[in-house]
Amino acid sequence: DPGQLHEIQLADYKVKGLKLNFSLGFFKSLHTVLLGKNQGLILGAKDDSGKIIAGLFLGWDAYEMYYLSGAILPEYRNSGALTLLLWTAIKLAHDKGVRFNFKGSMIESVERYFRSFGAQQVPYYEIRKTDSSILKLV
Repeated sequence: DPGQLHEIQLADYKVKGLKLNFSLGFFKSLHTVLLGKNQGLILGAKDDSGKIIAGLFLGWDAYEMYYLSGAILPEYRNSGALTLLLWTAIKLAHDKGVRFNFKGSMIESVERYFRSFGAQQVPYYEIRKTDSSILKLV
């Protein structure tokens, strides 16, 4: 359920002191579109009592499976649930004959975690225009 995953993401981001950059409405819309095209999936992990504690949102095309979003409840961070979900997603990509793309992260701890799976860091560049006359002089 995209709503459950969104709640887990909100809790996870709150602990990290970050703001989630997409709304539940957007998340549900994207989920509906991808499921309608048979190009998306949410994987979830439960604790012993059946409570959803972690989830991943995946999307794919003919070439790659993309890790679009994922989170784990803060109190379960050391449970291994998110690692199990990622490993399951990587195996699913392999079974579909496509590459798995972690999509990276600007959060240093997340980037380090992704590289622990053997992911390779790929830099990207961002170009911005500044209308500052002081910066134009420099």
